[in-house]
Amino acid sequence: MIKQFTIIVSLLLSLTGNCQDISDSAIRLNPEIEQGGALSAKFGVDYPYLNLDKNHINFNNADWSNVCQLLNDIDSTTLTIVHIGDSHLQADIATSHTRQLLQKQYGNAGRGLIIPFKMANTNEPRDYSITSNNSWTASTIMRQPWLCPMGFTGISLSPNTQSADLTISTCSRNKKQTFQSVRLFKKGDIAINQVGTSKSDSCQIYYEKDYIDLLFSDTTSCINLNLEFAKSASIWGADLATYNTGIVYHTIGNNGATYVNYNRIPDFADQLSILSPDLIIISLGANEAFGNMSDITIRNSIDKLVTDLKNANPLATILLSTPMECYKHQYVKRKGKRRYRTYIVNEKTHNVRQVILDYARDNNIAVYDWFNVAGGKGAGEKWVNDNLLSRDRIHSTVKGYELQGTLFYHALQKGITNNR
Repeated sequence: MIKQFTIIVSLLLSLTGNCQDISDSAIRLNPEIEQGGALSAKFGVDYPYLNLDKNHINFNNADWSNVCQLLNDIDSTTLTIVHIGDSHLQADIATSHTRQLLQKQYGNAGRGLIIPFKMANTNEPRDYSITSNNSWTASTIMRQPWLCPMGFTGISLSPNTQSADLTISTCSRNKKQTFQSVRLFKKGDIAINQVGTSKSDSCQIYYEKDYIDLLFSDTTSCINLNLEFAKSASIWGADLATYNTGIVYHTIGNNGATYVNYNRIPDFADQLSILSPDLIIISLGANEAFGNMSDITIRNSIDKLVTDLKNANPLATILLSTPMECYKHQYVKRKGKRRYRTYIVNEKTHNVRQVILDYARDNNIAVYDWFNVAGGKGAGEKWVNDNLLSRDRIHSTVKGYELQGTLFYHALQKGITNNR
């Protein structure tokens, strides 16, 4: 029996304008991700349908010299990666695996971006915690109108009182990941009245337009803040960093999100530039496959996001990835009997994949064809049989996401090595 755990179910009640089936929409907005068992290290033997020979980045003549140069100088600098996506990223399972492997190889410059998903009543990664004793008003990327100003993380929180407390901590099954600086992303005027840490160390505070920097004299794993908010001020998340060199791997994932949703955030690309990304990875398209958008509309939404990101982050390298095959459900009614639920392959995923590949090729943008690497057409059934795809037939199990994160790490490694 598959040991199952449920990632906290969100309370989102709204649907995207492009959803064709309410139950599929609910699943994509409120995923339940199963454990899936132990991952085999013999990918080619135990998962023979994987196209391991295709596990590489198609560069399409894109210039990756900046990324390669930073890795050549990694002992004295940092390489900042920002990975944007949907529910496949919000739980930060595959991306966490890639992050750990990269940081083990090149150095750990910090946990990176953390987002207060739980305070917004949706599922949060398991290696950090953002909590408060106060009542807050939450806005999420998928539910409009937004009740407070939306930021680039897709989550925005405003307290229902003028002052509020906030506790930020890291945690891990093996050890706590410490940090020495916190950049709190915000909109409007916010003042920090008091700072407490897990150690008795001093803190320097610097106020900027879109963020507040807190620099500590020693490493810590937990801070307690008392904040004073001006009217309509909100917070969006925080960046936890160390003073080490190496890799910073930020993840921005929101359940149900599409290219269109990120394009709706005012000044999304300009806000994202605060992270100073060197490599921006975009893993979207899965939710587009459940909507009614035409191929040209999808392509235009990709172009808008990519163009905005390039203009706001001219030194950053862009990498697109395709979604793997998944299913949608349907109800079948037999004469004289009650209808029953069954699953059929979501053929539109194939179309969305091709739109992404064509756009990347036409615009000399690198692409990672996860659809092909995962096994191409027919892979969904094989992933289900090997407990790599959850019973919702849309999301991977933890085991499946760990497989994806490992393969993506190897693809990055191979691509970087070949370009250095």
